[in-house]
Amino acid sequence: MGYPEAVAIMGSGACTSLGNAVRAAAAMRASIDSGHEMPDWPYNDAATNTEALLVGHPVSGITDGFEGIGRLVRLGAAALADLRPLLEERALSSRRSSLFVALDPLTASAESGLDGDSEESIPVFGPWAARFAQRCCEQSGIATIPEQRRYFVGRYGFARALTAAIDALRGQRLDHCVVGACDSELDPDRVDAGLNSGRIKTTGNPVGYAPGEAAAFLLLERTGASPRGQKPQSMLLAPSLAERAGTMAGAALAQVMTEAVGRTGPDATREGTVYVDLNGEPARAAEWGHALVRLDEGSVLHSWKHVLPAASFGETGAAAGALAMCIAARGLSRGYAGRQALAVLSDREGCAAMLMLAPEIR
Repeated sequence: MGYPEAVAIMGSGACTSLGNAVRAAAAMRASIDSGHEMPDWPYNDAATNTEALLVGHPVSGITDGFEGIGRLVRLGAAALADLRPLLEERALSSRRSSLFVALDPLTASAESGLDGDSEESIPVFGPWAARFAQRCCEQSGIATIPEQRRYFVGRYGFARALTAAIDALRGQRLDHCVVGACDSELDPDRVDAGLNSGRIKTTGNPVGYAPGEAAAFLLLERTGASPRGQKPQSMLLAPSLAERAGTMAGAALAQVMTEAVGRTGPDATREGTVYVDLNGEPARAAEWGHALVRLDEGSVLHSWKHVLPAASFGETGAAAGALAMCIAARGLSRGYAGRQALAVLSDREGCAAMLMLAPEIR
């Protein structure tokens, strides 16, 4: 059974603490954890009143010594370089291709000397994001740089980027879309904020998150635009989205997961994998628990395998959804993720569920 509304994920590129897209997927499948103590971030252990070291997931050898936009460019350029062979095969037209990128606005605010809560921080996001994208394309060595680029804010912004890209492909306004995200929770200001707020995992706070960083990009194509003979990694349906405002705990998350899986009809009974957006924080765990309770008893999601990317890569912020999809697409193409995969996202703005399907059902 085919899905005419689906677009093809032809490949992916990533830069993570466990390597590029291929290595990261293999490492996560093997349950490898990249976290280690970081000498640059000591803190006082309140229980023992001694110095302890923060555990994080840095991309060693890539981001060492870089901060702010420079750190993100190092991540983004490496991820695009991982995708470069596929892009070069296609000789992309600047008129028929586009770049969609999700970034966290806090780094843009810091670059401009603005407070992250300031209402003035958002207007600087566009120029800052454009500068990031330009530098990434230049440093990745991509011959043809898409002139059309769109930028989206934060974790939930990646789902919006996917929606916009899929609309453009299905409307035949574009043939190819490079969609991705980049973020680092290891920026010094963000680490300090996480420690001060008690959100980061320490010896005295075992339910926090371990900061990480990553960049990941997907090459999406409309049907018929792929070079002859090339098989997609997976097929992708438009994300199911729901705003969280005014909803009960877990309601929005349960809604998007049910809608996403329900769109496949009879095929929803097949085995699959859910890539869960949990990072160790109690609020996320509580929301996930409430969402599971709200699912119908007969929902196939109860029997699907659940995996947590943050267990291997740490909290990757705005890049979490793109990284999960890179890993999921690889798992579908290799056969170990089942017949379908669902990448789930949730932040303060809303919830999203991105459903990927094994390629041969197209």
